[in-house]
Amino acid sequence: MIIARRRDSPGENPMQKPQDDPIETPAHSGSAAGVSRRALLAGVAGLGLAPGLAGCGPTSEVASPGDRLARDVREVLDRAAQQVIEADPEAVTRLGLAGRGAPAWALTRLSSRSQAGFERTRLDRIETLQSLSSLPLAGPQSRLRAHQLAIHGAFERAVALQAYGFGRVALDSAQPYVADHLGGSYLDVPRLLLSRQPVRSPDDTDAYLQRLAALPATIRDERRRLEADAAAGAIPPRTVLSRLAAKARALADVPVEGHPLLKDLANRTVAVSGLSDEARQSTLVAASRILAGPMAGAYADLAASAGTLFESASDLPGLSAMAEGPAYFDTALRTSLLVEANPEDLIADIEVRARTAQRELGASMDALAVPDSDLQTRRAALLEAVADPELTAIGLTDALTERMDTLRPRLRQIMARLPDADAVVTLSPAALWAPYDHDDMTYEPAAADGTLSGTLRVRPGLEAFGTSALETVLYREGIPGRHLARAAAIEDTGQPMLRHFCHPTTFQDAWAAYGLDLSEELSRSDDLAGQAFRRQADLDLAVEALVDLGIHGLGWTSERALEALRTRAGMSNRASVDALWRIAVQPSRATAAVFGRSVFRALRTRAENQLGGDFDPAAFHYTLLTTGPRPFAQVQDEMEDWASAQVG
Repeated sequence: MIIARRRDSPGENPMQKPQDDPIETPAHSGSAAGVSRRALLAGVAGLGLAPGLAGCGPTSEVASPGDRLARDVREVLDRAAQQVIEADPEAVTRLGLAGRGAPAWALTRLSSRSQAGFERTRLDRIETLQSLSSLPLAGPQSRLRAHQLAIHGAFERAVALQAYGFGRVALDSAQPYVADHLGGSYLDVPRLLLSRQPVRSPDDTDAYLQRLAALPATIRDERRRLEADAAAGAIPPRTVLSRLAAKARALADVPVEGHPLLKDLANRTVAVSGLSDEARQSTLVAASRILAGPMAGAYADLAASAGTLFESASDLPGLSAMAEGPAYFDTALRTSLLVEANPEDLIADIEVRARTAQRELGASMDALAVPDSDLQTRRAALLEAVADPELTAIGLTDALTERMDTLRPRLRQIMARLPDADAVVTLSPAALWAPYDHDDMTYEPAAADGTLSGTLRVRPGLEAFGTSALETVLYREGIPGRHLARAAAIEDTGQPMLRHFCHPTTFQDAWAAYGLDLSEELSRSDDLAGQAFRRQADLDLAVEALVDLGIHGLGWTSERALEALRTRAGMSNRASVDALWRIAVQPSRATAAVFGRSVFRALRTRAENQLGGDFDPAAFHYTLLTTGPRPFAQVQDEMEDWASAQVG
């Protein structure tokens, strides 16, 4: 397996101030070699990295003064950003870009889910990719260069996946189905309104109501696309459709007087300065009418449609049941990992990791004197051993917050300069979130404009498991995991607006997994329970990647996949079912997390070997994160160049 690399993306020393976006004048170098599959995927000591293949990206040939060309580059990127905002205004709210120059009208509209919108976006992206490919690259020491390459990679992936004509494709992620039990406008828009939509002024209140009023039509457009995709052969598995139908039906039946969105709007408008009582009451009446009429009807129609499609759907959980499913999965893998490999080869590599994690988990359980038995029983016994029957929901959030606070001072060991954006742990308000949420712990990233902190929302009821059992998720989703990566990326105030839309989830998932390694470095060596839960998380990641490859690339049945999750990872019956159907609608994501984590590990090992006692992990991670999420090949080039610069 070769990682497709561009030797036109050198990194920069994080301890030095970057240059002001000079444009490079030397010709494209075009060197070529390969990185072994085992070196990248195993991520163990002693495995090295070699230079890789040059890719076909933006040209580095230039013929005009640097300053003018840098302005030209930014103008193209700015025009493309405006196009993205027009197509996906929800992303402005989701990313918190209102205070970073995004237009105010973006807070009032919903992203198009119609077939016409899908086709228009596809053509726009093709044209933008052509423009990006013709742009000159900024100079080697410029952060603009790194942003150019990351943006180009995001558009390449989106264009490749959108060419299949089905599913939903953003610049940071893609799903093969228009709607499923985890996402789609029927869930995503209410989540957006509840967690990200600002309600601080009368104009904000109007914007909230406008988006709410637009949601029924958006759900109808999405339903039509779901039906059209199914007619063309892109139909979700039966279990996905039944779960989707159940959620939509439940949402259609929610009484208006207790509707989460109405409660949210009523609660938040109380404190809006300048909003009269009459205007507030009028807003709530309008919202009630929308929820009771068009909204309930749209949800009911979506549920009915999913029920009808159920009859012609497959029982197989993966993309292998679809005519173009295997090709789509291959493209998703190739554009996520930038490798050429088949599922069998990838499984062989990840199997090694799974067996290692299973041995280490067994050793950790032995150290805790967990009775020897099958893995599922031992995991249940481990949970029982750390359970705290006296712990309350508030006590749990307080305890998790305390653990985060304890880690923060130690982050200097792994990050040269800490981002300003904080992360808080809060209890999820069940009355508002229960209809829309599906995760035990959900990370909501900090807003780029600084208006919202990063939030780790904890579902009520988890206190029964005790604090130790949840720390692993805290480290993955909070610090030193996903929140650290997100906060570091958004605080580059000089990045082009377009770059914010091009933060691939594959990088973020990989860093969240790598956060387990960092948390172990920062935790007490005598914390045996913590070590056991980290080993358990390692095993879960590896087995989920095996299931990802199995169901989407090799035609595994649900029974085979569930057996792997239960026996290989030791997951409970409920956890294994939830994991399977999450993986079913997010093909390649679990594999990319394992792959990317191994890339980060291997690059760090190589830098340590190259620099010896001069290796500074804080500077290494700073360089890795502050350029933002980007393709793994670009990361590899930049970090290799960083290590070489330290030697020089």
